[in-house]
Amino acid sequence: MGAAIGALAVEEILLGTLLGTLLGLGFSFGVAAAFELAMQSCSCGDAPDIVQSDVVKFKVTDNSEISASSLMSATLCGTAVQNQTVPYTFSFLIGKGLSDGRPMYHAGLLLGGSFDVSGEAYKYAFAERWNGSVLVTFSKDKHQVLSRLKQIWVGGVLLDDCKETPEFGSVSPAPDMVTFVHEELARKLSTRNFKSPEDLAKNLKYTNCIAFAMRAGLLLAGYSEKQDFVDTCMTAIQG
Repeated sequence: MGAAIGALAVEEILLGTLLGTLLGLGFSFGVAAAFELAMQSCSCGDAPDIVQSDVVKFKVTDNSEISASSLMSATLCGTAVQNQTVPYTFSFLIGKGLSDGRPMYHAGLLLGGSFDVSGEAYKYAFAERWNGSVLVTFSKDKHQVLSRLKQIWVGGVLLDDCKETPEFGSVSPAPDMVTFVHEELARKLSTRNFKSPEDLAKNLKYTNCIAFAMRAGLLLAGYSEKQDFVDTCMTAIQG
């Protein structure tokens, strides 16, 4: 019961911050149109099996596969992970490719810190939403993250361009992020239920890779930085 109440509390906080941030902004027709196009053109398939050296990946498909161990540590698929840097950084990262002038997208949230994964040190954690899973990849440098993104195909299109927002700082604890992933896994993948960024708050039962990354960033961002985070995400999407 306590865990359920805790999860509900975090989800209510997320909903409140999303509503307070997004519904108060107001978006131009051009921004809303770019957002809708990106949502309709993003990946919702199975996570690709991309082979890379010096990285470690965790494919979380069930709530039992991710749990918080402390404020700054978690267990992913039976493996202990601890971040030793506070505050840590995060940024929205999106890949794009063109098919007859139409863009295709895949996005994720990039965390920067000092992650100890079973005694091995990694600088970055890249979290992505795929069909039936949240994939978390730990890398030693950003080039590995960008290389992974540029090996992803969406709708038969290779993503050959990447855009990243500026880095933001966060001290949000591991339990909040774990609860967010638990709630995320219960959402239904969709590319047709997002007409404007406001729908990230209005349609919480739906998700995709872009929605996941933007919602996660909004959860981690400080109150005064939430609007800036959304604005820079839209700049990256439109870039």
